Amino acid sequence: MASNARSRSFVTVDAVGSKELVRAFQQLGRTGVQEHIIAPTLEEAVDLVYRDVESRVPVRTGGLKDTLRKRVSKTIARITIGNKREHHGKFLEFGTSKMPARPFMRPALDG
Repeated sequence: MASNARSRSFVTVDAVGSKELVRAFQQLGRTGVQEHIIAPTLEEAVDLVYRDVESRVPVRTGGLKDTLRKRVSKTIARITIGNKREHHGKFLEFGTSKMPARPFMRPALDG
């Protein structure tokens, strides 16, 4: 087999309908893209991660798990856990000098 610079192997992906997709995004405009594409996608993604975190939270009394919250706006998705009373989630997630980490947030994100 003759070797030349043009016979290198590359992976090429052609997106059929990409011109139409770009036109649709342009017609929606920035606000429309955020409202009709980004926000629903964030909502679905945060739901998946939230359910995974919820299934991984270590439970002794259930207090920490009860503080698990999700919030989604047009451009930001956030999952939080803990409050002033139930603040030990960070110690479970990252460990301490006397306790090994028992992560439940990071594994859900790594999914």
